[in-house]
Amino acid sequence: MITKKDTYNHSSRDPTSNTIAIENIENVQTTKRNTTNKLYLAAILILVYSTTILFFDEFTPASLLLQRKLVDLNSGKTHAHRGCEGTVMLMRHCEKQSLVTDNEWTHGHCNYIGLLRARFLTTLFGNGTTHRWPTPTNLYALSPQRKHHNISRQIETLTPLSNTTQIPINSSYHKKDSKQLTKSIIQGFKNGTLCDTLTIICWDHGDMPKLAKQLGCTTDNGCPMEYNSITYDEVWQIRYHYNSKKVGWEVFGSVFDFGFDPLMFSKKLGKYNS
Repeated sequence: MITKKDTYNHSSRDPTSNTIAIENIENVQTTKRNTTNKLYLAAILILVYSTTILFFDEFTPASLLLQRKLVDLNSGKTHAHRGCEGTVMLMRHCEKQSLVTDNEWTHGHCNYIGLLRARFLTTLFGNGTTHRWPTPTNLYALSPQRKHHNISRQIETLTPLSNTTQIPINSSYHKKDSKQLTKSIIQGFKNGTLCDTLTIICWDHGDMPKLAKQLGCTTDNGCPMEYNSITYDEVWQIRYHYNSKKVGWEVFGSVFDFGFDPLMFSKKLGKYNS
C-alpha cells in the first residue's frame, strides 16, 4: 500500500519533472544571454556610427571634403546670376591678457593692444577709395557663452567695426553650431542673396580650419591646415564665384595679413606727438 508520505516522495522526485525544469532554466538563461549580446552589438553599432558622423570631417582627406562641399554648392537649384561673386573672411579675435595679469576677466577680454587692433579694423573696411576692403554686409562673432565662463573677445574685436558701419553682430552661434552657420552662408550664395557681399566671421583660431572646410575651402584650394597660434594678424579670405550651370560654383582661399602696427596706429591717433 502506498502511503501519503510515499506519494509525496514519488511526486517530488519525478525525474521527468526535474529534467523539464532544468531545460526551462537553461532556455531562460540562453534567451537572456542572446538578448544581452544583441543589446551590446546594437550599442557598439550606434557608437561606431555616431563617432563616424561626428568626426567625419577630421578624418576625411581634404580633397574629398572639398568635393563633398562643392557637391553641396552645386546640387539643387542655384538662383544666383552668372558671375555672382562673394567673399567670406575668417579672422581671429583680438590679443588677450597680459604678461603680468592673468585672471578670468583678462582671459575673457581684449587687452590694450587688442582694443587698438579692433579700432584699426575700422580703417580697413569701407566703400571709399582709401579703404582696403569693402564694407561688410554680415558680421558674425563666436558666442561668448562658454562652459564655465564667458569670453567676449570675438565680439569686442568686431564692436568698433559694427559701430562704424551700423551693422549688428550676430553672436548666436556656438562652436557646436558651426555647421548651421556655414550651411546658412552656403544657402545664401545659392539663392543669390550673398552676391557681391562680404561676410566677416570672428572665431576661435583652433576651430578656424574646420570652419573653412565646412565652407568648402581646404588645403586643395587655398586654406591652410591650421591657424598660426602665435599670431593675431592673419586673415583668411574664401571667395565664391558662380561661373555657369555647366561649370557651377568655384571656391578659392587666400591668406593675408592685416598689417597692424600698434605704434604706427597710435601715432595716427595722436599719440607720441610731444
